[in-house]
Amino acid sequence: MSSIGGKGATVGQILQTVFPAGTQALDGESLHEISQNNAQTGAWETIPVLPYDVFAFCAHLIQVTGLMGFFEPNPQASETFGITKSKGVEPLKVVLKPAKRRKCAAASKKWRKTGAPDKHAISLWRVIHDSSSYFIRIKEYQKVHSDAFEADPKQPKRRVPAWWQAVFELLIIADEACDGIGHFYTSLEDTGNTVFEELASIRIRKS
Repeated sequence: MSSIGGKGATVGQILQTVFPAGTQALDGESLHEISQNNAQTGAWETIPVLPYDVFAFCAHLIQVTGLMGFFEPNPQASETFGITKSKGVEPLKVVLKPAKRRKCAAASKKWRKTGAPDKHAISLWRVIHDSSSYFIRIKEYQKVHSDAFEADPKQPKRRVPAWWQAVFELLIIADEACDGIGHFYTSLEDTGNTVFEELASIRIRKS
């Protein structure tokens, strides 16, 4: 589904609001050293190194768009939506199938183990960045969807825009990768925690 026209905030504007200096402009000398390991192809194109930064962005985007109201918790639900005889036009909803949930779990585990996002997390961030020009007014997406099926009930059912799906998957990945962050660790050797967990505790101590 193409972007919705008209006035209003876009995905890219929300991205820049959360990361005004770019996703790699990390605070502190140690964090800066970590960011140097990432190819910087643009101020917001590269996924943040730290999962709690990704979680903050995804949670904020979901909140300001109202997307949580269009999340289908049933992993067995259909991923396509159209018109039915009993319910009329079905609203678009985000469905995370079991295979996607397993992929998210694996990605979060790898992020915790290696201290860096894996290829799946990186690809999801790319989807969001590539959708920067899309307006965030979810009700308008739903209206376009509904109007289309009222005009042509026989057309193929539709899926949600790719960035809707990507933001929920990244939220899950980042959330689970953050497990344990906030504890005041003494050292990496004593606890076995990852680099970004240690840096998180440093941030907390300084706050």
